[in-house]
Amino acid sequence: MNALARLEKGIQKAIEIGDEDALRILGTEARRLQGLAATTTEDTTDDELAKAREELAAALAQQEYEDTTALGRGLSRGVDVAGRGFGSALEGLGGVLGLEGVEEFGAEMIAENEAQLAEQEAMATRLKDVEGVGTGLDYFLETLGETAPQTGLSLGAGAAAGAAAGTAFGPAGTIIGGLAGAALSQIPFFYGNNREAQKEAIQQGLRVEMSESAAFLNSLPQAALDAFAERLMVGRLLPTQKAIRAGGLFTRVAKGAGTGAAVEVPTELGQTLIERAQAGLELDSEEAIDGYIETAVAAGLIGGTLGGGAAGISRDSRAVEAEQRAIVEQEEQEAADAAETAEIEALLAEDDAADAAETAEIEALLAEDEIAAADAADAAETAEIEALLAEEAAAADAAETVDRSPVAATIEEEKEDSEAVTVPPVTLKQDPAKQRYSILQQVIEDTPTNNYTVSGNGCCRHRNNGSGKKHHC
Repeated sequence: MNALARLEKGIQKAIEIGDEDALRILGTEARRLQGLAATTTEDTTDDELAKAREELAAALAQQEYEDTTALGRGLSRGVDVAGRGFGSALEGLGGVLGLEGVEEFGAEMIAENEAQLAEQEAMATRLKDVEGVGTGLDYFLETLGETAPQTGLSLGAGAAAGAAAGTAFGPAGTIIGGLAGAALSQIPFFYGNNREAQKEAIQQGLRVEMSESAAFLNSLPQAALDAFAERLMVGRLLPTQKAIRAGGLFTRVAKGAGTGAAVEVPTELGQTLIERAQAGLELDSEEAIDGYIETAVAAGLIGGTLGGGAAGISRDSRAVEAEQRAIVEQEEQEAADAAETAEIEALLAEDDAADAAETAEIEALLAEDEIAAADAADAAETAEIEALLAEEAAAADAAETVDRSPVAATIEEEKEDSEAVTVPPVTLKQDPAKQRYSILQQVIEDTPTNNYTVSGNGCCRHRNNGSGKKHHC
């Protein structure tokens, strides 16, 4: 796209957004260029035409500069710088692996981003352009924006990898995983920039061919330095972090900014030296020295900003320690209470067990006593029964012995006879002799098996016992 076409495109954009000042400037330049082109003759020199185009480009750059912020301009350049680095890494990877499509895609990325960087360079505020507070602020914001894509990628990848490793391996895994993730995310960027530095050395005649191995191997320490420095600034790797983050807000910011600058400046200078050395560029030329100064200043600003910002948003380490101590003390107290409670419960359990054992023992003794008493009662009852049985047996034996004697038999018979005699009722009015007679007569009648003989003086019973008659009077 030539200058006139770009100018016409800018005019169209100014019309769309309603920017009258831009439209006036661009219209003036367009008429000027068109008039120069219309009146160009054989007498018009190339220098005059080039000067007109330069003036138009400067006007366009000025207009674009006024339409953007310093931070936005820096961020745009940062995206293009990162894109060029990753594109160059793809180009190198495709060439090494024989992937032509990848190599061509990487080359296209390089060309596109370099073209955009060339256009934006006219609007860039460099260290040599700083003349006061305004330009100094622009330089700071543009530098901050230019490093934001790379820094953001490193911090984001490091945080993700650290969180994943921390889940598996604890706090140590978080630190190591964060460093590894951040370093791995930066290897393509440094590998690509090292390749571009080698291309520059080839153009200057300082080397004759590319060295993919040198570009890649030197990217490893560069990425490691970058990851480590960022963790020092925003993380907690420094042993002095506790002291840095102690105090009020402004105290923490000041100490954090100083620490960040002290860490970032040597890191950036080291990365720049590695880049130039692996490419074969001069390390002590005037251009190199200017680059070192620019790098150091920019690194100081970025490191101070990140370190101060991280310290500022963090809490006072003394308050954090106090809270941590309180938490530890609370946990220790809870542990002590739990131990005491467990001890009391154990003692109570022992008492309960002892009581239960004693109760069981008493119940066992009572059961034994009851069994013994029951056995004794059974034995006494058995003895009593046996005694009664013995008495009965003795009585039976005695009775049997008596029954077997003649006297016992006679007594028994008389007893039976006397039981069988029914004594008639006696009245007082009867004569005693008559009464006796009447009674005897009744007895005789009632007991026909007995033979009684009544005499004047009494009676005699005659009984046949089988052996002969016996007489009893």
